[in-house]
Amino acid sequence: MTTRIRVPARLFVCICFAALAGCGSPANNPAPDGGSGDCVEPTGAGTMHGSISSDETWTAAASPHLLPYDTEITATVTLEPCTEVRIGAGKTITVTGNGRIVAKGVDGRPVAFVPMDTAQPWASMRAEAGGRLDLEYTGLVGGGDPLNFSPPLAATIDLRADQALPPAEVLHADHLLVQDSASNGIYLHESGGFSATSNGVIVTGSKGYPIHSWSNLAGTIPFGNYTGNASDEILLTAMGQFETIADWDVTFHDRGVPYHVGTISSAGSLRVGTNPNRVATLTIEPGVVMRFKAGGDLEIEHFSGTNAATAALVALGTAANPIRFTSAADTPAAGDWLGLYFGEIPDATTQLDNVSVEFAGGTSVSGSESCLYPNMPINDAAIRIGGAPAVAFITNSTISDSAAHGIDRGFRDDAKPDFLPTNTFVNVAACKQTYPRDVSGACPTPVPCP
Repeated sequence: MTTRIRVPARLFVCICFAALAGCGSPANNPAPDGGSGDCVEPTGAGTMHGSISSDETWTAAASPHLLPYDTEITATVTLEPCTEVRIGAGKTITVTGNGRIVAKGVDGRPVAFVPMDTAQPWASMRAEAGGRLDLEYTGLVGGGDPLNFSPPLAATIDLRADQALPPAEVLHADHLLVQDSASNGIYLHESGGFSATSNGVIVTGSKGYPIHSWSNLAGTIPFGNYTGNASDEILLTAMGQFETIADWDVTFHDRGVPYHVGTISSAGSLRVGTNPNRVATLTIEPGVVMRFKAGGDLEIEHFSGTNAATAALVALGTAANPIRFTSAADTPAAGDWLGLYFGEIPDATTQLDNVSVEFAGGTSVSGSESCLYPNMPINDAAIRIGGAPAVAFITNSTISDSAAHGIDRGFRDDAKPDFLPTNTFVNVAACKQTYPRDVSGACPTPVPCP
């Protein structure tokens, strides 16, 4: 099914909701005026609006609806199919308190939010402090003016809630198009997320990323098409107390584009765990690619020691669809990022199978309990394990191009679980796996280095 969103100067935006990929040939997409389901382009002067504190319904007949100034919405604004809203340059719609935008487009008769001047982007549609967005068969085109925000923090849709609470369903999106953003497409932060029933989101033409998300909100990102942007990746901030995956479990779904861990101003450290009252689980679906900025890492429990971990990682790829942890560099090299770190005693549910860890083993400042090797004061590795696991929980996986060791068994243990039999090591600069100290702290001479 194909619908069209109208913007000023008869610039028509084609949305292919069924395939979620490209609009195909002109023969399959007749001119907007030729189909019975098309909207009629507004020809009147339109309807001017200011901030809104009581419920309103905006109609196609009264279109275009004009928002030339920053607009606050604290009531429910319902938009009928074919309604067009034109927004002033650099202006923001803020939906807050009990405010709602309920855009009820239908197939062939969408709702459109567009710039008043196609050469001047509007800023954002922001939902915060209880505000909600319900956008069905709706297009937001030509927004994302970054104003005075740092580029990663600007987006056409900005979702926020109470960052101390689990994800709030701030945006219900059903066949939503975000196109030609002057920054990112959608920004999820401070517990602002998608509804569980969201589906069919298209973000394309953004000058940044299709989506920037706090790590603990990324599991709400729905099925869609996130290609055709300057950076076709889902950006994860990977910094800050409130975005640690700790108080609820998160699944990184395969949404067809990689996850980019770390912004230009963050450390790129994606952390799971730290709530002493529960084990937080990060699940990664087969086919997911995670690309880490220089010096970044994935920490499944930040702290080290001999306590039970408060975090778990379930990364079960398949032979045909493995999970990749790799470098975000344009030209990847060994040691670009630190790698995967498992602090404390790994949880019994932690399992990695058919994963690939590439270009890790960068220089860190934290040692471990594994035996040391000549001229190596720290046993850096692509995968570091700080507590003695009950079993070798990494199987059928490949560690390649590590600047140091492959796996650091950085714990004291007499059993010494062996990770060599089922895993593959390629271009590992030091040992495939390090040697744990005995419980007494003793090391053999020489220290084995397979």
